[in-house]
Amino acid sequence: MIFNGRFSSADHIQWSDGHRTDVKVNCGDVLELKIRALTAASRGQVSYVDMEKHHGFDTATSDDADITLQLDIGPKDADWTETFSIRVATPRNMSKSNSRMKTMRIHSFSFETLKTYLVTAVASCERETWDECLDALRTRFLWEWDTPNKQKSKR
Repeated sequence: MIFNGRFSSADHIQWSDGHRTDVKVNCGDVLELKIRALTAASRGQVSYVDMEKHHGFDTATSDDADITLQLDIGPKDADWTETFSIRVATPRNMSKSNSRMKTMRIHSFSFETLKTYLVTAVASCERETWDECLDALRTRFLWEWDTPNKQKSKR
């Protein structure tokens, strides 16, 4: 998937495979989701990222990002979360592919771009039930139970 770091007032995200994700406006009839914790791993360093701040995790240069994110996402009013992962990479690092990891390609990395993408992507997965939210989240992120080890144990 490709996210170019730009949003307009439109109510959708355009992905690299050509499909669009409509961003649902929460009118009270959907389960509102929240990112409770975010951890970033890059070049052997692991950092906790505070989504409430205006600045945060950054890379050495904006065109050289290759970051693995782990997000704890759950219903806003619940006391539990599920863990999801996504790789964020600039074109320079796209050849270092991990076939099982969902990847977001960005042209230029910044914390604001990352934060905007994550908040918008998670909000677009809000549905009436947790199972529906989970199905939507799994299209964008690798769910902790969809890991390669889990796939091997099914054989």
